[in-house]
Amino acid sequence: MEQATILKIFLASPGDIRPERDLIFALKDDLDHLIGKPNKIRFEFVNWERSAYPGIGEDAQDVINKNIKDDYNIFIGIFWLRFGTPTNRAESGTEEEYNRAYEKYKLAPNSNHIMLYFKTASPESIYEFDFAQFEKVKKFKAHIQSQGVLYWEFEKADDLKSILLIHLLSLVKDKYTKELNNSINLSVDN
Repeated sequence: MEQATILKIFLASPGDIRPERDLIFALKDDLDHLIGKPNKIRFEFVNWERSAYPGIGEDAQDVINKNIKDDYNIFIGIFWLRFGTPTNRAESGTEEEYNRAYEKYKLAPNSNHIMLYFKTASPESIYEFDFAQFEKVKKFKAHIQSQGVLYWEFEKADDLKSILLIHLLSLVKDKYTKELNNSINLSVDN
């Protein structure tokens, strides 16, 4: 069996992005086939639903953090109308997950790559729209811009699928295949 490098993708989002999350999880086979196989890479998804288990901590997010241990290479955050449920350390679990990814990046820029996406579609019903939640999304967006983050916007889940495939293909080509080639060259030189 051929050896493959495993790239772990952590997916973070509030609850109003369920269709997009499901679509991204369904992309795994496409990612493995289109991007992974030619580059000897296998993709794995890390998220609280699949990678955490019940336990006790300072709060529920603390339990999730302890289970996941920031063990991933790529952080994908997606926002729309909701910012999420506050934790003891951040305005939402998703913000806390982003903050952890950002700190990991600052400590070791090659340790992970952060990709943020914002859905721009209008809500189906104005009566279900939570203005306070959306204000937090807007505030977060302004905050990450001040950190030098380039984010992407999309309107529909299918748009995100196309954009994400292109972005992941470019990222793997630019970052991870170079790292693989460098490690192979180092092994050959020794």
